[in-house]
Amino acid sequence: MKRLTIAVLILVLLVAANLYTHSLLDKTGTDMLQRVEELEQLTQSTHTADLEKACQRLLQQWVTTEQTWSRFLRSDRLEAITIQTARLPSLAHHGQTAEVAAGLCEIRILLQEVLAFESPSFSDVFS
Repeated sequence: MKRLTIAVLILVLLVAANLYTHSLLDKTGTDMLQRVEELEQLTQSTHTADLEKACQRLLQQWVTTEQTWSRFLRSDRLEAITIQTARLPSLAHHGQTAEVAAGLCEIRILLQEVLAFESPSFSDVFS
């Protein structure tokens, strides 16, 4: 009976950890995607100073998000997002809004891929 209780407890802990990780990744990923969408709309305007500040805020948000995600995920996509977000403020500073828009599109796609394919699921617990 003791072994069964321990086994059930371990299973409950695994499921709880999976749920926590999944909800944390979804929340931070959704926040990042919303920020990227806002920046994509901002690239339509001609205010490069505002765009540069917004890109800098995105970079700061991503650094925090990456620290959280790297605890749970090991992915080349995270490094690619870091590279793209690091380039954005400089591109915006030099008025290259088309390059900023392209970088944002790539970041959005990478974020969606990470959330779709790298995020833990219940099949990970039970397989």
